[in-house]
Amino acid sequence: MLNVFSKSKPWMVASLLAATTVFGQSDDKSSRQRACETKPVKCEPVKCCEPVPPVQLMPAYNQCSRIEVRGSWDIFAGASFTYWQARQENMDLGMSILGTSTTVPSAAGSTTENKVINHNFKYKPGFKILAGVNFDHDCWDAYAEYTWFNSKTHTSALSPTPTAPFTSGSLATDSASFESASVAGTTFDNMDQSWKVKMQSLDTALARAYYVGTKLTFRSIYGARFAWFSQSKTQILNRTGTNGVNTGSTTGTETRKQSFTTWGAGPMAGLDTNWEFGEGFRMIGNTSFDLLYTRVQTSNRKATFVSAAGVTTITSYRNDRPDFLMPHANMELGFGWGSYFDCNNWHVDMLATYGFQVFWNANQFRQFNASSNAFVNSSQPSGNLYVHGLTATLRVDF
Repeated sequence: MLNVFSKSKPWMVASLLAATTVFGQSDDKSSRQRACETKPVKCEPVKCCEPVPPVQLMPAYNQCSRIEVRGSWDIFAGASFTYWQARQENMDLGMSILGTSTTVPSAAGSTTENKVINHNFKYKPGFKILAGVNFDHDCWDAYAEYTWFNSKTHTSALSPTPTAPFTSGSLATDSASFESASVAGTTFDNMDQSWKVKMQSLDTALARAYYVGTKLTFRSIYGARFAWFSQSKTQILNRTGTNGVNTGSTTGTETRKQSFTTWGAGPMAGLDTNWEFGEGFRMIGNTSFDLLYTRVQTSNRKATFVSAAGVTTITSYRNDRPDFLMPHANMELGFGWGSYFDCNNWHVDMLATYGFQVFWNANQFRQFNASSNAFVNSSQPSGNLYVHGLTATLRVDF
């Protein structure tokens, strides 16, 4: 028995030493772990601290919603056909004096009836051109859009009766139109007015499209607008004397011409919204606003009177006008449809909207006429320019 114990004693000692080493390592690891839990600042996180699990929350920014095509150049382009009507305040031809009437009671026993002859505004075609590029940085894109619109309209009016002549311009206390009383007689038998307006603008901006809901997307726009305007107005007023209106006045034809050109530049901001219906269809609501620092480059005016005695130049000069700020607002409502093609290598988008625009104080024709025929610029609001109509757009992303 002793011999067996003696023979196995070395193995028992070796096993005891191995177990002591294992428990020592285990105790040492446990102590380090306890030190990490109690004093995490003194420990190395990679070796002894557990990683922090991610917080289960939605991202803090709105998810991108722009059009993305496969293998794209990140470029988009578009063209629009516009059919707009331009309307401007204080563009009346004149006033028809209908005489007195005893059917309308008044303190004096009779009332003078007048009728303002308004300008006839019509719809005219135009176009837009769009080009842009998508950026990798946070779903932003940049674009430039050029707009061209010209409108020329014409209105004629004939004196209704021999006792109902025309007087030029608006109400006598307003003098909003191109007044002239420097030849004998201030009334006319018939009047004719042509108005031409040219509008050009260039928008350059950065934009980002993003989801606000599962079926609603916004596109915020920030940039600048550059605009050019040119307007001209021609009035032809005839004094024939054939209807007895101007028998005591000099007969002939008076031609009045006015024109001005302006340019403007300023900041622009806008918001495009899309309500998704499904199958690529959506409803559109877009708004934008810009404030243009505007300068009047030229402002010309000339009036001539042609009669049997010859040609008389009544007034001919250029006006210096101060710079001013012209706000501009735009709103569009409509519908659109878009779809991917060729395994998502192309995207085609079509939309039709009806828009409303207003340019504050765009009418620079207004002047005041003193009794001495001295014309001065008006410091009062000259009249707003309103533009509204249909816009049909085709856009391609590739």
